[in-house]
Amino acid sequence: MSLPRILLVDDKATNLALLEEQLEGRYMLASMQSGAQAQQVALSFVPDLVLLDVMMPGLDGFQTHQWRRAHTIFSKTKVVMV
Repeated sequence: MSLPRILLVDDKATNLALLEEQLEGRYMLASMQSGAQAQQVALSFVPDLVLLDVMMPGLDGFQTHQWRRAHTIFSKTKVVMV
């Protein structure tokens, strides 16, 4: 059985590092620093869970979440807004 996939999205590298430290080894992780990067990676990574920062420059967390909801490939993906 493969590890659950978590997509971490936060514009602050220190926040990503903290999340990675807490989750690595138990989950397959992908870390992105923008909503645009998250969109590109999510299509091939297809996460089970997205930990998504709300306040980001460019595409913010709400816009990124709306994009995710528009794609049926993510119908089972859960999102936690951070």
